[in-house]
Amino acid sequence: MAALLAGCSKADTSANSTVTTTAATVNTAAPVTPRLSSVENFRDIAGREGGYRTVDGGTIRAGLIYRSNALVADGGDLAVLNTLGVRAVFDLRSSGEVSAKPDRVPEGAKYVRYNVYGDAADSNAAAGGGLDISSVTSVNRLMVDAYQKLVNVPEVRAQLGAAITDIALTDGPVIFNCTSGKDRTGWIAATILTIAGVDRGTVMRDYLLSNEYLARTTDSNAARATESGGPARGDAMRALSSVRPEYLKAGLDEIEKIYGSFDNYVADGLGLSDGTLAALRSKLVVA
Repeated sequence: MAALLAGCSKADTSANSTVTTTAATVNTAAPVTPRLSSVENFRDIAGREGGYRTVDGGTIRAGLIYRSNALVADGGDLAVLNTLGVRAVFDLRSSGEVSAKPDRVPEGAKYVRYNVYGDAADSNAAAGGGLDISSVTSVNRLMVDAYQKLVNVPEVRAQLGAAITDIALTDGPVIFNCTSGKDRTGWIAATILTIAGVDRGTVMRDYLLSNEYLARTTDSNAARATESGGPARGDAMRALSSVRPEYLKAGLDEIEKIYGSFDNYVADGLGLSDGTLAALRSKLVVA
């Protein structure tokens, strides 16, 4: 469960962050996003059909911001990633998650880790503690709490703000990822698309695409849990391995409760400057 609830630390300024750079060959084209077999939730934040539209008539540029699950790419998929000109990989995971499934960073990309939820979940697991994933009800409660923490925990907000700032200010294509690419990654994707002017319905549909991309893993996880613990356990594992509208909505409702508006959350909660917001929109939106 640490794989869901651990994550990031600010680049260059935190003892928990890691920055690595490899030799670079940059492709400045914006290719069609490949569907990877070994990194199943890898996709373009712009969507799959020519770029999402913004409420003021703009279009989200493809080939600049990619989202993903752990970059455990096989040789063929890594070769494909090497053609995308990726300049940076922003890993949102805990130390335990990274150790279990280290990212394979494309050529030319720096690697930066942001420990979003911190390593407490890793420590709890090592000490024999655990989270209740015995039923769909307990999983839903767990996930709602996790999404609320993205809004109401200062340390989490600091990491999210730092990661989004880095995404906005890095020249060229970037990838951001967590373990499944659906919760921490899904929240940052939803935040970035909303900043860029994409409407709430489209943001939700993009968020829910993780269920399609992760279907094979979700089915496998649920089948194993059913075999070992019965149907209720299987249903709980399916909920844990999926995204649901109520999860994202829990975070959005927490924004309204604490900040009153999304703009206030971005400015006061995440600490994103006007310059960072302008840079992100300039990078991502074409009129």
